[in-house]
Amino acid sequence: MCKACKYWLAACCMAGVFMLYPYVNISSGNSDITELSELSEPRMKISPAEILNWGELVEHMALSKLRHELLYNKFKSFLQKNKNKIKVIVDISEQSAYVYNPKEKNFIDFVVSTGGPEHYKRMTPAIWRIREKRETGLSRIYGPRLLFLSRMVYGKFISTTIALHGTDTPGILGTPRSLGCVYFRNQDILRVYSWLSVGDYVLTVN
Repeated sequence: MCKACKYWLAACCMAGVFMLYPYVNISSGNSDITELSELSEPRMKISPAEILNWGELVEHMALSKLRHELLYNKFKSFLQKNKNKIKVIVDISEQSAYVYNPKEKNFIDFVVSTGGPEHYKRMTPAIWRIREKRETGLSRIYGPRLLFLSRMVYGKFISTTIALHGTDTPGILGTPRSLGCVYFRNQDILRVYSWLSVGDYVLTVN
């Protein structure tokens, strides 16, 4: 990929991510599931391998791994109303994505890469919704499939440039080195794409 293309791609990702992370004043109580710093340790460490039911995985991964009381309460309220529509859980700390397989009624753990350590790339705990699926006209950097996401900010879903997609740099999978999106192996995103629909929810936890 030429230098001009790389700069263009980085600029697009930066623009999309900056839109996603508004300032959060925790002390005032006026906040949402947005970026939080200096978080405490996770409530409880679990082994997803010990869980067989998707509903249990959603509850444990989304609630036990959140590191701040505010996030815990926000996710808990959302789960009570929308548990059946959550189809993907991205574990940032483990660089894994647990995706519900509707055919087998189970879940599969995929290795992924989320945003790098820089502020404008970093993935944080949030609630997302799939807003668009795309499988044609994609650059090779996105792999064969792409699913654009909207992020919940102050109770409303805001369109973003963040997406679940494949990659032409599979060597970075398993480490947080993407430009802000969630990268999958190309063969994995083909499976994930077929399982998900517009309107399905994605949780990112840490």
